[in-house]
Parts: sequence; structure tokens; C-alpha cells
Amino acid sequence: MVAVSGPSHPSTGGYDSPDQGRQLRDDTRGVQWTLEAFLAVLLLLAALVVVASVLPLGTQQADAELAQTQLQQAGDDVLDLAAAQGDLTAAVLYWNTSAGVFIDAEASFTGHPHYVTFDGAGTHPLAALLNDTLGERPVAYNIHIEYENETGPGVTEQRPVVYQGPPGGDSVTASTTVLLQADDVPRVSAGNCTLAELDNSSACGSEVFYAPGATGVTATSRYTTVQIQIELWRV
Repeated sequence: MVAVSGPSHPSTGGYDSPDQGRQLRDDTRGVQWTLEAFLAVLLLLAALVVVASVLPLGTQQADAELAQTQLQQAGDDVLDLAAAQGDLTAAVLYWNTSAGVFIDAEASFTGHPHYVTFDGAGTHPLAALLNDTLGERPVAYNIHIEYENETGPGVTEQRPVVYQGPPGGDSVTASTTVLLQADDVPRVSAGNCTLAELDNSSACGSEVFYAPGATGVTATSRYTTVQIQIELWRV
């Protein structure tokens, strides 16, 4: 018998058809695009998280800097106004030479009587100004007078005028100098003594002034220069 076979087909040799290869490439490219899109979304989300975390910090820092700038301006304005009205010199001389304290000061800090606050109707030279400018604000302040003590040149001492507590972290300090003359007289002096006379231990008995005079003070010369500092912070 003779076996009859049908038409033979050429062998593909184990390889896919061109259509199958094209489909595989298209599927691979689609997966790649999907991964790239997913990574892009992840990067965008990460960027948004970073921006969201940085913005509040930047805003808070800007607000804090603005608040400090406003406090600094308030301190400078208070001192400028007081100087223009002659109140700074009057505040430095608002002293009772017999009692050895600022007039009517009661509270004590480091052994020095001082004020805690001023009533707007008070007689202290700075009372009305401080009450008008800072009285309605959520601001606390300390005022000190700094001067060279008797230890030697360049050695200074601070005397509190107003003390309202330790300053906060946002505190700022404004300062200015006041020149005292030898013939200036403190506000309360039993013997109506000048600063030059008070600097002479035998001239006015037991009356005293807190800031010593510069070397070589005479009756008509410069007595000394002191610095008034106001420290402000928000409460």
C-alpha cells in the first residue's frame, strides 16, 4: 500500500510568529508606561508632602519675625518719645536720696526696690507714656538703668526700674543713653543736693545717688552717662 500524505507545512523552527512578537513588544511598552506614570504620581505626592510640611514652618517663622520687628519698633518709639519730652532724664533722676530708692518703689529684685507697673495717672515721668503706648497691648516689659560702678572703668551695673518677670523667647531690647550733668538734682533730696555734691561723701551727709560720677567731676562738669534699656516680649 502506498501511504498518501497531505500537503506539508514548513516548520517554524520553534519561533513565534511576527504578530506574536509585535504583541509582546506592545505589552512590554504598556507595562513600562504604566510604571513610569505610577512613579510620576509618587514623586508628585512626595513633593506635595514636602511643600505641605514646609509652608506652616515658613509662615510661623515669618509671623515671629514680624512680631519681633513690631516689638523693636515699639521699644524704639517709647524711648524716642520719652527723650523728646525730657522724660528720660527725669526718670533717671526720679530718686529719693535719703531712702536710697526710686520714689515709691516697693518690690525688690536682687536687693533693689523697683516698680512692677505704672498707673497712667502716676507721677513717674514714664508712667503716662508707657500706659498710652504699651498699656493696652499683650506686652510685658522690663526697664533697667545701666551705669559704670565704682569698681573701675568699663565695669557696669544694672539697676531695675520696672521688672515684670523673666523675658520670653521673643524678647527684644531697645536702649538709649542719657547724659547727666554735675548740677542735676534728684527729684527728692532733703538738702537739695546736686549730683556732684552727692558724689562727695561728706557734702550731703547720708544722702546717696545710685550712679557714681565720672573721675574728676566738678560742680559744673558732666557727671556721667547712663544707658536706659527697655526689654519687651509678648505675653
